[in-house]
Amino acid sequence: MLAAYRTFASLCLFTFILLAAPGAQPAPSTDVAFPLSDVCARSSICLNGEWDFAKDEGDNGVKQRWYMPSHNYSRWEKAPVPMGYNGSTGPDGVPEYRGVAWYHRKVQAPADWTGDLTLWFMGSYYATDVWVNGQYAGLHKGGDTYFSFELEGLAKPGQEFDLTARIDNRLNYSTVPSQHMHWQPWGGIYRDVFLIEQPETLLADPFVMFSVPVNGQPTMKGTAAACNWSREKFEGTLTAQLLDPDAGNQVVQETQVALSLKPDEDRDVEFELSLPGVKLWSPECPKLYKLKLDWGAGSMEFPVGVRELRIEGTQVLLNNRRIWMQGIAHHEFFNGKPPAWQKDAWHDRLILMRKEYHCNMIRLGHYVNDPDVYRWADELGMLVFTEIPVWQMHNGGALQSKNIWEGVLKPELTEMVVRLRNHPCIFGWGVSNETHNMTAYFRQSIELIRELDSTRFVQPVFDAMTDLNHSRMGDLDARNLHYGWYHSDNIYELRNAMQTLESALGDMPLYVAELGAMSELGNLNGGYGDFSKFSETYHDKLVRFGMQYCPTMSNLTCGITVWCWADLIMGGSYIRHGIMDMDEKPKLCAYAVRNLLEGDVRLYISEISASVIPGWSWRANLVMFNPELQQIGPLKARYWLLKGSKVLMEGAVDEDIYLSQAERSKVLTRVEWNAPDDAEPGMYAFWAELYDQDGKRIYTNSSYFDVGKPSRPGILQARVLCHGEPVEGATMQLSGVEIPVYRHPGLLIPLEEGEYRLIFSAPGLQNQERAVKISRGGRTELDVELAP
Repeated sequence: MLAAYRTFASLCLFTFILLAAPGAQPAPSTDVAFPLSDVCARSSICLNGEWDFAKDEGDNGVKQRWYMPSHNYSRWEKAPVPMGYNGSTGPDGVPEYRGVAWYHRKVQAPADWTGDLTLWFMGSYYATDVWVNGQYAGLHKGGDTYFSFELEGLAKPGQEFDLTARIDNRLNYSTVPSQHMHWQPWGGIYRDVFLIEQPETLLADPFVMFSVPVNGQPTMKGTAAACNWSREKFEGTLTAQLLDPDAGNQVVQETQVALSLKPDEDRDVEFELSLPGVKLWSPECPKLYKLKLDWGAGSMEFPVGVRELRIEGTQVLLNNRRIWMQGIAHHEFFNGKPPAWQKDAWHDRLILMRKEYHCNMIRLGHYVNDPDVYRWADELGMLVFTEIPVWQMHNGGALQSKNIWEGVLKPELTEMVVRLRNHPCIFGWGVSNETHNMTAYFRQSIELIRELDSTRFVQPVFDAMTDLNHSRMGDLDARNLHYGWYHSDNIYELRNAMQTLESALGDMPLYVAELGAMSELGNLNGGYGDFSKFSETYHDKLVRFGMQYCPTMSNLTCGITVWCWADLIMGGSYIRHGIMDMDEKPKLCAYAVRNLLEGDVRLYISEISASVIPGWSWRANLVMFNPELQQIGPLKARYWLLKGSKVLMEGAVDEDIYLSQAERSKVLTRVEWNAPDDAEPGMYAFWAELYDQDGKRIYTNSSYFDVGKPSRPGILQARVLCHGEPVEGATMQLSGVEIPVYRHPGLLIPLEEGEYRLIFSAPGLQNQERAVKISRGGRTELDVELAP
């Protein structure tokens, strides 16, 4: 294991992050704690702040020995770290410099340190060469995993030293990611940098694994590399303690293992704990303990969650209970602002996803994120699928090269897994995204990850119907299903795709890793009955159908992530996949996503088509979705068909609704409305509500379609406030339908042009009636302040 640990001193890979020009932001904080708590560090100092900086457009710096302390750095400009290159910018202030740049600063190693010094980078894009006092420390390729350089023989405690880094952000067909995709090679040291002190005798790469049997008490097995880099024999005892931070770090269980290490010896050490009575980690109860390891010469403690993931037939089980995974994918993109300086915004987004949008998982695309992201996911109870940037690299080349495997791919996979495998949030390791027929790479990467971590799922992510023959190489089948966008022109081709997958996979779980479209906020140049790509209505239609059809059509589907949270820039181009725009303003589909992820029991609407010819019929299945596998019933369901505010049809499910704990979905009825030959053209809205046995509304859903010529509706965007703050449990009544108004994103629904009288209400507050005028193709924004 020591060899694996020392590999981390010189290896890594890419990330995609948007970084702004250095002068645009305040200086970064140096008051940052070392984030890798399962790396043994007696002490640490953060090296964020002002560095000397110079571009090297001719790539002459090495030849001219810019790394020597005698070099005249006074001519260089000053630039903050973390930050990206300071260079020319393209559209919207996006840095465009591709090439080499250098960073330099002096570092004072504290005089009271007595151990070994190690330099850690949390992210530097893409290739990083480092010199200390003019001596070469090593090369690291990549940018998103966390990498280190041991400074033995290069720097000592109590001394000041020169630290110089050469960064090259140029991509080619031998880099990972490759230059052919939309990766944004922002360049520079864009995440935190640390100098840490480590004892000469330490534990490296600890890894804890939990077993949660159906009958019996949970257990923990741990392993680590015990390393004695001193000249003296080490005799001691390793004490492993599970602490409860919610009970004043009370010791829950502990064990001891004798340690005896010769000078320069390293060997694996194992320990085991029985854990009766512990609380299990889950999205509903993200209980975290601390594991403290103390061996006399040093100690470390890091958070752990007691939980076990496994697959049983078609089901994904967390702690022996079938789990439905739902979430939204996310890029580390902050509208031109450096992510390292926007951690509060990142944290707020995760809280919003978890608390308001009910996401119990998140896919990070397509690279390892900042360490704090995984810590926050642990605390919030969000399962995470994380991966390396092998995206559409099916042209051979790099993935078939032994040199690229040994020098880039294997280190990237190893760093990802070893640095993140103690996080309870991680449920899946991704080895590629939309990469076709790379059998040798798939096999190598999956085998490597299973050697490093056999407790989580590993899989390539495929697109559409590609690589069906490779599905069983991983633990579950993960697929991007952009039907109606990339994979077909017709949204409803998703039906055929799901049937094909169900036939091909048999008894293997299916994770819908991406489902989405693109739209521009404010683009209302289409309706629900046409194929007006980039309109908000088309985006809404696609997401609505896919989010309801995929979970209920097949029992194989174990989870789904909508692609993605917010618009971004990649390769200098706008990518408008977000349910929010780049300024965090919600699009029409944000409301659908929020609503379709709501509740322990849901009433889904799966329409046959959103376009109806006069004289023909509109048809849809009403389907119960039971994600928590509860015993449900008796429930009631009603529905309405509206044209504007006029009720054209209403009805109810005839019988009381019951679902057993074995039924995740159930078709209740098929609703059909025959459009008259003289039906008024335009948009129609179908609304359905679900009630408990006391008549209380527990869920509302809608589906929109056009009759005859496609129409351009307007959008009503409303918020319900009290004392200026969004209200919990607010609703809006439209023609007898009670429509939820969420705290985020409020209410966003399409409405035909016209005037409406609407009633807004919330528990404990006075109702308010409002007259609203909707214009065709327009957005009507409305804040309703309710009085107590």
